[in-house]
Amino acid sequence: FPLPLALYRKLAGQEPGLRDLEAMDPTLGRSLRQLLEYDEGEVDPRTGAPANGTVEDVFCASFVASPPGAAPGSAPSELVPGGGNVPVTSANRREYVELYVRHWLSDSVHAQFEAFARGFAQLCGGPAMALFSATELERLVCGSPALDFGALRAAARYDGGFSADSEHVSWLWEIVGEFDPEEARR
Repeated sequence: FPLPLALYRKLAGQEPGLRDLEAMDPTLGRSLRQLLEYDEGEVDPRTGAPANGTVEDVFCASFVASPPGAAPGSAPSELVPGGGNVPVTSANRREYVELYVRHWLSDSVHAQFEAFARGFAQLCGGPAMALFSATELERLVCGSPALDFGALRAAARYDGGFSADSEHVSWLWEIVGEFDPEEARR
């Protein structure tokens, strides 16, 4: 099964970001994106308040986060000291999202990731790892999502009395040529 690109980013020494979180948990990612993009609107001269409401009033968030898969009712983690008492505002929402993403994709899974990274390094480690981006690592581990049966056919070498012109080999290439992308991956 495919692993999230955020994992390959971490293996490549890169910090995962909001886009990675959006890919892993679309609802949470969309909520954080909406927080960043929220427009309070013009200030109403009569009330002195933004027309659409302040970030603080609309989102009612503070600098705390629950780790992924946390049991309902478990205590959230503070993203900053005293985070439960620090409201998310228009001025600090970018910092909140950055800390939330770091907590969700790094801090809360640090021990598990370190164990995975050690095992991965035993199998695939070495100085050449530093040459690859996260996407390239994913491609090395998972392979290409699009299979080129034409290239495979051109590079195939036959033995056991078979050749490219053998009837059974022709049937094989005819059948795999009819596969849709999902069938080809299996």
